[in-house]
Amino acid sequence: MAIGVAAAAESMWVWIPMVVLIVAIVTLSTIDVLTYRLPDRIVFTSLLISFPAIAAAALAMGRPGAVGQAVAGMIAYFLLLLVAHLISPAGLGFGDVKFALLLGLHLGWVAGSQHSGLAPVIRVVLYALVVGCALGVVSGLVSAVVHTLRGRVGAVSLSARSFPFGPALGAGTLIVIFFGDAI
Repeated sequence: MAIGVAAAAESMWVWIPMVVLIVAIVTLSTIDVLTYRLPDRIVFTSLLISFPAIAAAALAMGRPGAVGQAVAGMIAYFLLLLVAHLISPAGLGFGDVKFALLLGLHLGWVAGSQHSGLAPVIRVVLYALVVGCALGVVSGLVSAVVHTLRGRVGAVSLSARSFPFGPALGAGTLIVIFFGDAI
């Protein structure tokens, strides 16, 4: 999707929000893996940088409505993860919910830069969530197996244990943005 957006716009402005997003995802994912935290100062700073980058790209493309769709994506992803967090606070940390603000903003912008209306925004947000959850399940299973093998050789325990979910959400977002047309 993003590659098609950039090619259609023939503008480097389109890549600025992507660079901001990729740097934020790599930084936050690294921190999450090491500390099981997604620091607010990085999430919210990335949001503050993303808004003007997205607005500039949308204006350069002649699609100012994409800014509203970006905000809609941000709200939709945040609300989806907020509901999951409220249902099971131990299962999904609030850092992941706040991270969804940034991811949804960029997903909404990419959808809005190509299409009008809310349906494409909701679709890419749901796709990113599904892909992120699938990656999270795989990551969780691998984490459980590695943890079990380190502790004792024998039966693998797939009991519930925490693992950083931010990297899976970030990867799901990037997969949908860069390969969304194939999904």
